[in-house]
This record gives sequence, structure tokens and C-alpha cells, in this order.
Amino acid sequence: MAKRPPKKLIKDAVSLARTSDDPRKLLVFRAARKAARRAAQLLGHDFGWEAGVSSIRWIDDYLEIRGWAFERSVPLGTDLRVWWSGTRLRAEVEPDKEGWANVYSKSVDFSYEDSGFIARFPVAPLLELGSKPHRLLLSRSGHGRGNGPIRRRVGLSTAFNPAPKRVGDTIIELGFLRGKGVMIRTRIGVQPVPEPAVRVDSASVSADGTVMLHGTGAPASLEFRGARAVRKLDVDAHSHPADAATARSMTNEENETQTFTATGSLLAAAWGRPGELPPLGTYLLFDSEEPVTGSADFALTSPHVFNAQGETITLGCSTDRQVGVKFSRDRRDDEIGAYHQEQLRRQYLPPQPLKEQFYFESFFGKQANDNPRGIDRALARLHPDMPRLWGVHDASVPVPEGAIAVVEGSREWWEAREHSRYVVANEWLRTTFTKQPGQQVLQTWHGSMLKRIGLDREDEGVYFRKRVHRETANWSYLLSQNPHSTEIFHSAYDWDGPIWEEGYPRNDLLFTGSGDAIRELLGITGKKVALYAPTWRANGEGVVTFLEVPKLAADLGPEWVVLLRGHSRTLAFGEDVHAPGVLDVTTYPDITELFLAADVLITDYSSVMFDYSNLGRPMIFFVPDLAEYRDEQRGVYFSLEDKAPGPVVFTQAEVLNALQNPTPERYADKYEAWKQRFNPFDGPDCGERIVKRLLSE
Repeated sequence: MAKRPPKKLIKDAVSLARTSDDPRKLLVFRAARKAARRAAQLLGHDFGWEAGVSSIRWIDDYLEIRGWAFERSVPLGTDLRVWWSGTRLRAEVEPDKEGWANVYSKSVDFSYEDSGFIARFPVAPLLELGSKPHRLLLSRSGHGRGNGPIRRRVGLSTAFNPAPKRVGDTIIELGFLRGKGVMIRTRIGVQPVPEPAVRVDSASVSADGTVMLHGTGAPASLEFRGARAVRKLDVDAHSHPADAATARSMTNEENETQTFTATGSLLAAAWGRPGELPPLGTYLLFDSEEPVTGSADFALTSPHVFNAQGETITLGCSTDRQVGVKFSRDRRDDEIGAYHQEQLRRQYLPPQPLKEQFYFESFFGKQANDNPRGIDRALARLHPDMPRLWGVHDASVPVPEGAIAVVEGSREWWEAREHSRYVVANEWLRTTFTKQPGQQVLQTWHGSMLKRIGLDREDEGVYFRKRVHRETANWSYLLSQNPHSTEIFHSAYDWDGPIWEEGYPRNDLLFTGSGDAIRELLGITGKKVALYAPTWRANGEGVVTFLEVPKLAADLGPEWVVLLRGHSRTLAFGEDVHAPGVLDVTTYPDITELFLAADVLITDYSSVMFDYSNLGRPMIFFVPDLAEYRDEQRGVYFSLEDKAPGPVVFTQAEVLNALQNPTPERYADKYEAWKQRFNPFDGPDCGERIVKRLLSE
């Protein structure tokens, strides 16, 4: 295993002191930190300048710039100055509230919402700046140097496309240069840039998620594109007689103006479910393969903010005036940023009154599936009146029917976690959660182990060990699929509390369900189905696929379809794979249903190998990086080559051969031994057994 670098060791040491449970150590740490900060300030050092801009507009004879500025990790300084570099031209400044300041601040000690400002420069002096670029600089007195440029811009705002100002033959140009921030210069005799042929002039979003764009031109097809989501729009084009001034310069054939109206839903049906919002992020507008630009007026008035389906939806212009839509959590003012989240955490510290309800969380709220979903399913059958609340990363995550979604960071989310008598999670609840007296916390985990986890990993330091112990202190019970996992939990999490060997409730469907309906839903009826489900790598991003999936599908031929399932930790990266014979099912809500639909599983080190084996169907282990993964990255608990109930292969050609020439009889004995070791408790009623046991406790 790789040695930990010195910087990491120092960071761990600071983190250990900062998160100490000993009040005396905390007192010493805070006093030392305060003294170090004061010494740095006296020496003229700062702790990092944070400044951003949310609006750049021309108002009458003034340039108005709105933004925020503060020095990180220290109280807010006073007397903000704003000026252009190399000049004595200073702005008239007035204070303002700015919620974006707390979004970018990582401090839990200070709120910087009062760091907002409105700076105004008269136009006349700006005309004298000349063609040499000047950058906008700011400073606050009172703490260290506290100065620097603006380096951040609010997405889809006028800060991305500040409008020029023409005064006679002179144009005042504004821009943004990465690393240097807002820039200004003047030029003489510059012709205005013509508007593009296809452009958006106005936009709106209704409460039901319907977007409407009005523009000029005749686009072929419009769609918003982003990570793992596309929203197509219906385009209705119109022709109008040109205005009189334009018509005089046109031929008869050109004497028309093209306009369009594009409408569509930002929600989309997925995998047989009703319309849902896409994941958080920014999605850009394209006409076929060309980016669509907003008009000058549209860019000048950006951003346009709407609320729909529990999220904030922002329409505006990104770089080069490309039209985009951004989805973000709908937040109250007292929920924004690290400071307010810390205030909420303190508000819900023990003791809190408990309610007879369940709180579920799966993969940090990014999905609503796995073992918590299996327990939820059983609870809904046994106790339909019991409230079931699910913590979700954002409003795009669908929850089971009859359950209530609470979005991470909201007041309702904090209240649900700290007031629910029963808490069920399959991953860490993180340091923001504190177990209440009388609260029952069931950690279901999310798979049996081939790869090493927790304290069994040699590449983790002292601070990680402390984080592990802090996390496990919140658990009441730990769910195990088999004795193999039970033994590992004792060492990997230094756990001596109750371990329930009950099997995994996420696998109940494997004994009671059928793949026919799933195949019909996916449109793959009558095909041979190979499910490729690799794990994630700590040294890589996205769906780590050493397997060339489109080539494999082409080599297998039309009678096959390959389902590609990325790991839960890769959802934020990349886009769906589109190729003949390939169906990307990374966002499909329940992998257990995909097991039912698959004739064969291809995996590497993922725990899906232990669940899929309940079906007794063939498995192929594609591990081209086995030596590196085993010896350098994670380490393993047993030799896959010795125990695997299927072929362990290292090349694409070997995968193809294993699919086309299966030899299940060769692995029959290993398969039976595997099931006895890893599936002794899985069955059709694990979920019900666990619900009854939890309520009885």
C-alpha cells in the first residue's frame, strides 16, 4: 500500500484536534488557532480572499456591480473599497445582503451574508481608461490584508456576459478572465457584434415544470443536455413580415422574420415512473449539435429564477451567451451554507423528542434503494400507517410510494433524522448525525466484502480511524448477510455491538419476483441479457469500464443486449452510453430487478457477485487490473481466482468467449460452496424478519 504523504499527515493531525471529543483539547486547539490567526494578521498575511459577482449591469449613467467579498475564516471586515487596478478610480459602495456568500464559504463559525455590496462607477471616468485591460480589485479593512480580485461568478447570470456600453465612438467592454476576475477596457470604432440567426429572446418555467422559450430564427431541434439527462423541446416556427426599416434592405424573398416558440417539460418519465426532474446541475441548450445563444437583452436580464417541483430552476446565459438551465435545491435563507447548517446541527443536538416513524437513507440520499428499500417494502406491508421518511440528495430522487421525501440540508431533513425513533441506512450517516437517547439505528451496509473496507485498509491514517469510531458510535445494530461479513465487521469497524445475521432484504425480490415484467419495461423481451456491473475505483472517476461495451454488444450479435450498470459513486460523472445492443441502466432505481432480467452477470470486485448468486445463474469476473487492485489499491479478503463460481478473465476476448461458450458444469461445485458461504440467510422474508425484530427491540 502507498505511504501517506506528509501534507496528508499534517491535515489529519489538525483534523484530529479540531474534532476532539475532549473539551480540554478542543479549548487548547481553538486558543492556538486564534493565536495563529492573530499572528498571521499582524504579519500582513491573509487566510484566503473570497469574492464573487452576481450581477454586472449598466443603469442609466452608471456601471453597477453586485457581489460579495470577505476574508475566509475571520470575522467580516469593514470599509469595503472597490477600484480598477492601475487607477485611482474607486466605486461608490453600499452594503447589501448576499446569500451566495454563505454558499461559497466553508466556515461554520461566521456568517458572511452581510458581506454583499453594490458598487457603482460613473460612466464618464470609465471612458478614459484606454485599451489596456484593468481588473476589478476589492479590499476590506480590519483583518489581515483582506484584498484581491473577484474570482467567482454566479452561474447563468449577467456576470458571464456583461453587456458593453457605447458612448459615441467609444465602447466600454467588460469581461471575465479566469484567475484575474472582472476586466474592463475601452475601444474606439468597434462595430457591434451581429445577433446570431437562432437565439432565445425570453423564457419561462411554470409550476408543473413546463419550460417555454420564445426566440428568433428557425431551429431544427432543441434540447437541454447535461449529465445523464436530456430534455427535448417541441418547436413551433413562424414567419412574419419584416419591419419597415429592415424590409427596405431586403429582397422580396428575404422580406420575412423567422420566430419560434419552443415548449417542453423539464420533467421526464423514466423506467416506467412518472415525470421527474433531472439531477442537480446545469444543462445547456443545443440546436442539433450547435449551441443556442441568448439575445443581448436575454443575457442582460439573466438569471431568470423560477420554482417548480420543490427545486429552484434558473434560466440564463453561460459562457459565450449559451442558454442554460440550472437545477438546485430550494433553500430557505437559514439553510444556506456551512454556517447555517452548523446552526441547525446544534439546534437538533440531544436530547430531542422521538416520533414513532422511520427515517431511511441509501447511498447518502443519492438513491432510494438497496437494503433500506427492502425494509421499507416490508414495513409498508406490515404497518401501512407507520410514517416512512426518506432522506434524498435532491428532489429528483424518487422515493417509494407512500413515503415522504426530505431533501438533504433542509430543516425537515434535520428534524426527520433527529426525531425518528427508527433510522435505517446503508452507508455512513456522517458527522452531522447524532444518535438520540432511545433512538434505534440499524446500519444495513450495502454488500458482502471481497475488497477490504474500513480499518482493514492499510492506506488510511489515524484521523480516519477516529471518523470510523465516531460513525459507529451512532449505530445500534449492524446487519450482516453471512458469517463471512460478520467476521469482517468486527475488525473493519472495531465493532463489538449486536450484529444481526438475517440476510439482505434487498434480495427478497430474487425469490418472489420475475424478470418478465422488467424485460418488457426495458424493451428487451426475447433477447439474451448480459448485465455488466463494475465497481468504482478510488483512483478513477466515472463508470470504470475496462470492457468496451459497444464492441462487446456488436460481437455478440443482435440476439444479445448488454445492460451497463455504473456504481452508485459514479452517478455524477459522464453521460449514458448509447450504442446498438447496449442499454445504460445506471440510473435504474433497483438493481435487484435488473438481476431478475439478466441471464448472466459480468462484474469485477463488486458485491453484486454475492447477491446475484442467489439466482444460480452464470457469472463472469472480468478483472484486467487484478494485481494492482489487490496489491496496491484496496486489497482483498480472499482469492477470487480460487473461490469464484465462474470464469475469472483478463481480456475482452475472454469475456466474449465465456458468453458464447458457457461451461456452468465446470463451476457447479464452486457455485454450491459459494452459496452456502455467502447466501445462507437470504430468502423471501428477510425484510419482514428485520422489521419485526427492530420494532420488538
